[in-house]
Amino acid sequence: MSISYLDSNIFYPGSASATAAHGACWDLDPSTGATCFCPNYFDMWGTAGASTTLQLNFSAPPAVGGSGGSAVTAGTYLKVYVDGAAPVFTEINTLTSATLASGLAAGNHYLRVWVCQCNTNQWSNSLATQVLNWQTVTATSGSWSTIPVTSPSGLALIYGDSIMSGSLIWAPSTTPSQDTSLSFAMALARALGVAAAFAVYPGIGYLTGTRQGGGYWPGSTYEIPGFFTPSSPSNSSWNQLCGLSGYTRSWPSNLRYVLIPGLGVNDALSNLGPTISGSGETAAQLEASVSGFLAAIRGQVPAACEIVVMPPWAGAWNGLTLNSWAALEGAIQTGWSNYQASTPDPLCYFIPWNLSTLEQSENYNTSAVATTYTSEGLHPNLTGHEFLTSVAVKQVLAAISPGPPVIVKNTNQYFYNEMEP
Repeated sequence: MSISYLDSNIFYPGSASATAAHGACWDLDPSTGATCFCPNYFDMWGTAGASTTLQLNFSAPPAVGGSGGSAVTAGTYLKVYVDGAAPVFTEINTLTSATLASGLAAGNHYLRVWVCQCNTNQWSNSLATQVLNWQTVTATSGSWSTIPVTSPSGLALIYGDSIMSGSLIWAPSTTPSQDTSLSFAMALARALGVAAAFAVYPGIGYLTGTRQGGGYWPGSTYEIPGFFTPSSPSNSSWNQLCGLSGYTRSWPSNLRYVLIPGLGVNDALSNLGPTISGSGETAAQLEASVSGFLAAIRGQVPAACEIVVMPPWAGAWNGLTLNSWAALEGAIQTGWSNYQASTPDPLCYFIPWNLSTLEQSENYNTSAVATTYTSEGLHPNLTGHEFLTSVAVKQVLAAISPGPPVIVKNTNQYFYNEMEP
């Protein structure tokens, strides 16, 4: 017994329907399968027979970004939640199959399946390793049939970099080190009461593109362009799945929020600024990228969609481009202000973090050593993501009106979807 990825009762965040060619972050193409642009997740509900084992069956990735399909390699992980129990990580190193659950009792069950980390060489010559195709879920023992469900009331599309993707959240563990399901960005979406779709790529910025080894100035060699390039809007990734030409992002009618919570670190860290070590990005160019990005998004999302811009949070920003964190935040805020001046938009917010001096000092350092909140001085660990969750939720809920306030204890409570049967 097999369940197709096109089953209408499987929920892909950002896809209007199971037959949509391109969703906000999923490509559902009958010729290839359900293509996950890592990291993202899907949800399944179903009725199992006694002692059921479910297996996810893969197909070859599409030819994208370079040399085309290739084997998924070691370092690619699924994270599977079954009925709210502790999740199970499964490493995938073949294109064949992976067990989602085993020994399920007869009755109804809920699964959330994250592709939470693609292989550690995901920015290699081909983006084939950045996507994961699956075709069917098979009950290799017992039985399984999907249950009709109601789509969530809303969706948040999250733009970000490795921090929002939860990179190094489990460091020093590397099995896996990335876990988007526990990132503060996911928790923020859950606090807003919506499902989440992720456009988050390590090394990316508003303007800088990304590739293996970090961000690069647009025009250099990269595999994913920056989110918005003012001088070449078509050479931008804001409206493409994984920045791939031909994989155009769709804009679902239930898109209630676009969240850009902390983007900009790579615009500062990527050896770009004339004020640091290299040449290229200036404050004026970053400002133009931010304003152009916001205008482009507003032209696509539903009229009632709210857009949230948060700058990177303060810390020990010695050596960063644009001279300082204050200048970096200032450039992003100026870009937002310029957008507002040209296109007054009451549903687009610039929201600062307002961290204390002590909190700032615990966020970053320049010695590549762990702090209270980070794994190596830059990427938040689990404690850091929980701290950022509490701050982001407080600041965002104070600025917009999503409904009753949500009390956030930690990120772990947010793996469940409001669509649970």
